[in-house]
Amino acid sequence: MIDADKYYIKSYTEEDHNKYIEFCNRVWMPPSMKRSDNWFRWFMYENPECNSRGKPLLLAYYENTIVGMLLLTPTRLFSYGKEYNVAWGRDLYVDPNHRRSKIGVMIVKTWSDLFDMA
Repeated sequence: MIDADKYYIKSYTEEDHNKYIEFCNRVWMPPSMKRSDNWFRWFMYENPECNSRGKPLLLAYYENTIVGMLLLTPTRLFSYGKEYNVAWGRDLYVDPNHRRSKIGVMIVKTWSDLFDMA
């Protein structure tokens, strides 16, 4: 039985990279990622929008293992003369062995908490 108290959500850091690649290989690996780790490094570290607005990848952990992810596209939204810090969400994945444990809800809630609009 899976203990729900052992789940937590965090933003990606360099220390997560190997576990993230393991998760992708286990659950999801798009052909584009297989072709270019350079794209991932650019998106995470050199993309000016992502660097100024936070890391664009949320990870769900169960104990010490990544079991879910949400890739974000941070951007600015201007409405009625006001600027908002927003992020479009894409690529939400949860390990099939951890589905139905509300990880997706936890990830989306964290996304919503981190930005003005999600």
